[in-house]
Amino acid sequence: MTESEFHCRPRLSAPPSELSIIATDFATFLRSLGHAELTIRWYRTRLVRAATWLTNHGSSLSSLAERDVIRVGRRLSRHSPLHGFKMYRAALRAWLRFLGHDVRRTEPRSNGRWQSWLDDYDRFLASDRGLAANTRIYRRRYARSFMASLFGAGAPRWKRIRPQDIWRFSERFSRGLKPCSANVMLFSLKNFLRFVHLRGACSRNLIAAVPHFSNYGYARRTQVLSEEQRSQLLAAFPNHDPRGLRDRAISLCLLELGLRAQEVADLNVDDIDWKQSSLRVPPVKTGRSRQLPLPEHVLTALHAYVTRGRNGNGNGRLFLRHRSFVGQPFSLVGIRQMMQRAYRRCGFPRGWTGTHRLRHSFATRLYDRGADPKQIADILGHRDIASTSTYLQSDLVSLRALVRPWPL
Repeated sequence: MTESEFHCRPRLSAPPSELSIIATDFATFLRSLGHAELTIRWYRTRLVRAATWLTNHGSSLSSLAERDVIRVGRRLSRHSPLHGFKMYRAALRAWLRFLGHDVRRTEPRSNGRWQSWLDDYDRFLASDRGLAANTRIYRRRYARSFMASLFGAGAPRWKRIRPQDIWRFSERFSRGLKPCSANVMLFSLKNFLRFVHLRGACSRNLIAAVPHFSNYGYARRTQVLSEEQRSQLLAAFPNHDPRGLRDRAISLCLLELGLRAQEVADLNVDDIDWKQSSLRVPPVKTGRSRQLPLPEHVLTALHAYVTRGRNGNGNGRLFLRHRSFVGQPFSLVGIRQMMQRAYRRCGFPRGWTGTHRLRHSFATRLYDRGADPKQIADILGHRDIASTSTYLQSDLVSLRALVRPWPL
């Protein structure tokens, strides 16, 4: 169809179902991410325009794919330049995240003569370290910033790098960051320099030169759920409808198995071994899957959802959507929103968000019952037992009984 033929046809408006979802569920999704009301209004306006444009071109927002974002954004910004291509692109990508798509920023490929180092580093992280794609993204990002800052577009000359260069880069790059965020960047830099050292290009002095910022005043221990709060949370999901069965099964996977929210979102029906009462956890962060035994009450909840709540379609994902976009996989964002609503129903503190609190609660519960930190690390899927130590919290009331009275 030519452009002239298209303009001769009567203009269609976006489907009311899509407009309703943009005004309700999508706006709630943006608020859960912390967007301001003005930003939400901008995103909604652009999505309505995009929905109308796609409808008039024989498509819809529900069928939008990541490969279409640039094309649609450019066409819409051409007809309304005041709205801007970048804002259209941001709104369309936010919509894809709302639908559960794994949207990642396209990484710029540098023309610098050190790009091969980044390519080799990425292969090393994937094949030798077994890191997942999301982890490798930010590792490459910080390594790219380091190389561009020290070498520009030229070839890397590692022998000329001194510890003072590491300090200057660390100080300049960490301006405006909280200590915890700066330490994530510095940890990635130290890992990249270890890779360079393995290839014989730099000495250990450069690795030792990477600083570490004190985190006093920012490091707060995650407040875990008490036994009463655990029971209250598990009782907050109804068992008479598909959504309630799904949400209860998800909460048990988080609270009784210690799974990450992304691991729950990536579960497939075939990952459950009903005969052996076990669950294969998909690789998310470390690039390695693991096998966990299923307690009887968790297995019962999963079986109830699969047999009574889950629609029998060709989608292999275990947890699906049951209100809008029925049958589509239940996304990571959807799991977080669902748990946040459950926190509100239970009357938990307003500051409680996300799902990682449940993982901390699971680890602390195992530790209080006598589990070894190495065993907990294996269950949580940690490669380094030091990562597990941040999850283990003892009951201070019980510990006070072991403290000897202060001599007077």
